Amino acid sequence: MQTLTPEMVAAARKSLQECLAKSVIPKEYWDEITHWLEATHMENIYLEGREAIGAWWASKEVRKMGFAINFAKGGCMPSNWFPEGENWDMAQAQAKYRLVADWQCLIEHDALIKI
Repeated sequence: MQTLTPEMVAAARKSLQECLAKSVIPKEYWDEITHWLEATHMENIYLEGREAIGAWWASKEVRKMGFAINFAKGGCMPSNWFPEGENWDMAQAQAKYRLVADWQCLIEHDALIKI
């Protein structure tokens, strides 16, 4: 595994902040996203903002259904689940649609873990 340089970490954090600023994601979720990325160490894996946020969002959604995602096995790009749209409700609906569309891929790759 490649060691992250301080420059890489700074660039990833900048990408995340820029992505959040341009998104329809309510600001009250921004700290939650940052803390989740740190706690799960996903900030060291998904260095691009859309990937990191998509991973957070999908993890949150599958947890509601009693699952966790093993992203290493997933076979899907989390940026596909990035919530974007005209408003937060529409963005979530569209992201959920794309997550459901990828559900078969997650099953085939044995990436869903019952919790």
